[in-house]
Amino acid sequence: MAEHPRHLNRAPKLHLAPIASDVGRPQRLHEAAGLISKLLVHGSEFRDLRLHFGIGFDPLTGNLWETENGRSTDDEINLALPGFNSGWKEVIGFANETPGFNKDNLEDFGGKGTYRDPEFVWRDTVAPTSVLFLHTDKLGPKYMDTLLVGSVKNGTIFNFPLDKTRTHLVLSGPLSDKKADTNNETNSIIFGRNFGVITDLQIGPDGNLYVLSNYKRDGTIFKVDAKNNIN
Repeated sequence: MAEHPRHLNRAPKLHLAPIASDVGRPQRLHEAAGLISKLLVHGSEFRDLRLHFGIGFDPLTGNLWETENGRSTDDEINLALPGFNSGWKEVIGFANETPGFNKDNLEDFGGKGTYRDPEFVWRDTVAPTSVLFLHTDKLGPKYMDTLLVGSVKNGTIFNFPLDKTRTHLVLSGPLSDKKADTNNETNSIIFGRNFGVITDLQIGPDGNLYVLSNYKRDGTIFKVDAKNNIN
């Protein structure tokens, strides 16, 4: 796990350094336009999503994943397959925990759409933001092609391995029910923290992780790389 401003003495060790501040907007606008084009090519339509600040494609499957902020509870990570309906406002969190939920009340895209439960829920909100699949081995094989999710609360980056089908997250212990009832249950999935308000995660041309954040009211980019050579 990486922690700013110091790294923790756990293997693999990661090195963090702020490399820029007062980040401008043109590059982000260009990336947003590219993402819209990719969604159009994907041929997908999605409905009833709430405050989704992060979307990302799995490079191994092409599947789209997204995060949603709950109103005061139940932040979500969702796998958004074509025709996906997240259920807002009929359901927040899991359908079987929502009294009176009826999926027939949702848009079904002429019979082609479907409701799907979240793949993970935070009961205590963390305000998840950016979604990134770590398609690089620069941080070690442990993290290769795992899912990273940035957040606002405590500037935390969460890390999720995926199962063999890459349609579900690999969760164990208190998270085996796909939910964190308290933030204390998330220790096993924390990749790093104290980055400020995280707005974007990207892999750079050098294969390392870059974190864009509002850190102490300054737009800042942090570089995260392996401190030691990892085989």
